[in-house]
Amino acid sequence: MKYSNKTGLPSVSDIMKPFEDTRWFKESHNTRGNIVHGWICADLMGLFVPDIPPAYEGYINSYMEFKPYIKKVIAIEKRFTSERGYCGQVDLAAIVDTSFLKKPIGDVVAIVDWKTSKAAYISWQARIGGYSILAKENGILCEGGMTIRLREEPIKKGFFPLVDFYNDAEIRECEIDFLCAFRVYSNILKDGEIFASYEPYAEEY
Repeated sequence: MKYSNKTGLPSVSDIMKPFEDTRWFKESHNTRGNIVHGWICADLMGLFVPDIPPAYEGYINSYMEFKPYIKKVIAIEKRFTSERGYCGQVDLAAIVDTSFLKKPIGDVVAIVDWKTSKAAYISWQARIGGYSILAKENGILCEGGMTIRLREEPIKKGFFPLVDFYNDAEIRECEIDFLCAFRVYSNILKDGEIFASYEPYAEEY
């Protein structure tokens, strides 16, 4: 699934990119993410799903382990815009059964962000915050959010993904993190060009 932003507004990914170390990102990672996201989107929409390439079967198996906890789909791969001046494409907004958590809190309306990365990035929290704001401004009252790292290979207990869950209070903190990042982004970019630098000055000897 290829993403297309025709709004003329910066996306959540655009805003967070300056704060992320992308040195290890490869085109193959992008391809993997697009294929897995596209398959999941088609499955949740009840559409025909093609055979998944063997290299990505683990991620799909991991998604299938989590799928029973998705009680109701609200929006899938939906691009929202904010009156604040940004946009974002939400992987999934749904009512999710949190009984898989150590401390379940019942069914919640949550933003779900699928990941195929083995490592977690602290910037994901702010991304979830950005998507949460978008959802709320467009009529979806989020009570939580989660990044879900789908597993490439099974562990002893199976393929169940690694889930970072943010409750209502935590999602508010994620939103603040994103708004701070958005403010910095807006202040260092002009017409798509960087006009200010946050690099430290060289020390004099």
